[in-house]
Amino acid sequence: MEEPLPQFVLPEVGDPNRELRSEELKGAPALLNVWASWCPPCLAELPLLISVTDEVRIYGLNYKDKRDDAIEWLARNGNPFIKSGHDPEGKVARQFGIHGVPETFVIDRSGRIVHRHTGPISVREWAHVFRPLIQRLHEEPE
Repeated sequence: MEEPLPQFVLPEVGDPNRELRSEELKGAPALLNVWASWCPPCLAELPLLISVTDEVRIYGLNYKDKRDDAIEWLARNGNPFIKSGHDPEGKVARQFGIHGVPETFVIDRSGRIVHRHTGPISVREWAHVFRPLIQRLHEEPE
């Protein structure tokens, strides 16, 4: 799978006066994790995301959520995201073909989606799929 990253601009979850732009995901390998405070599987995968922030840049797309709930959820459970865009109507998520959460996209340095994972990421999937892919992307020439 390789497809261009949809272009988007979203207000940040924590500060609606700041934005998350699709261009920010370019330049180095990154993950875009689609999550919501009302999503139990999102909470289940959160410790793994927090544990790998030194391996890859992680951005969030907060899906069909209330801003206050999302802020409180991140404050209570931890925040692995460099930035998280707030998509309360799911308009940007539709550009990605999202039907549920969590979903995670691996983005290469040029801004192309190279892997899509539906559901929570397990430790095993991180070790056998995500980590090798991200390492390979880091090694690719610019």
